[in-house]
Amino acid sequence: MQADFTRPGREQVGSVIHVDDAGTKANVERLKLVVLHGDKIGEVIVIRGETTVGRNPNEPHAVSVSHPSVSRTHARLWRGDNGWYVEDCKSTNGTHVNGARIVGACALHHGDIIAFGSVVVETCCPTRSLARGDARNAVNRDPLTGLFTKQYANAHLEAEVCESYRRGRPVSIIYTDIDDMGALNDDFGRSAGDGILRQAARLFEERTRRSDVMARVQGEEFVLILSGVPLSICVRVGRRLLTALRDHRISPALPPGGVTASMGAASTQGRWLSSQDLLEEAQQATQLARSKGGDRLRVLSSSAANQAA
Repeated sequence: MQADFTRPGREQVGSVIHVDDAGTKANVERLKLVVLHGDKIGEVIVIRGETTVGRNPNEPHAVSVSHPSVSRTHARLWRGDNGWYVEDCKSTNGTHVNGARIVGACALHHGDIIAFGSVVVETCCPTRSLARGDARNAVNRDPLTGLFTKQYANAHLEAEVCESYRRGRPVSIIYTDIDDMGALNDDFGRSAGDGILRQAARLFEERTRRSDVMARVQGEEFVLILSGVPLSICVRVGRRLLTALRDHRISPALPPGGVTASMGAASTQGRWLSSQDLLEEAQQATQLARSKGGDRLRVLSSSAANQAA
């Protein structure tokens, strides 16, 4: 379900928003809530003083969020002497900053990920353009591959994990590291290496669902977020991607099989994990796959045990 953020007299906006500090953390005078996902991408709500976030549209100085995971008075934002703060108002599902449930006031910094229930916001640099296309492309998309960015993936994963517990459905992820990328760059040059990353990204996107989120998180590392997918199917998807990458001639300079990857899969299936814990488990499984020679997918025993249970 998509959340609606409204201000009195304003249009409804989307479920993932972006909190933009207007200046440095100290002496900042306002927050801008900029929609980064949904029908109203680019919509801006400016907050200049103490503001509550919740489902109660009649409360003064409030941002109304029409989503069942958000309490009537969920949290409040205010500007102190040293910047902006957020505090949970004894909400049912809590307010989380960077994956941790907050107790009391929490100072906000650039790059923080905030979740009101399963509705996620993120803090970002104020120099970002607010134009509809610029917000989508410059903020959400990696300029080299066209995949989603690490920041967008973190926000999306946070929201999906919260939603998965509310709805009782799993979220699974596949973390991918292209094998021997450093050697490929040394042998064929950085431009060829960039081309390999672009081709791999295209191959991955062509073989996943439109609803899946594929992001480049750093260098030659990617993450695929699969909502509503159990671990067994996640593993099947990962192995299919491994085979496609191995069999595809990514570059004319390389034979088929010249580019492979190490993958790690993890899932919330049958247990409670934060989005950060889920990501770290997938990364550890990827490291295990790399230590075994690469060109394979691994799952940590904790995930496999919960799948069996």
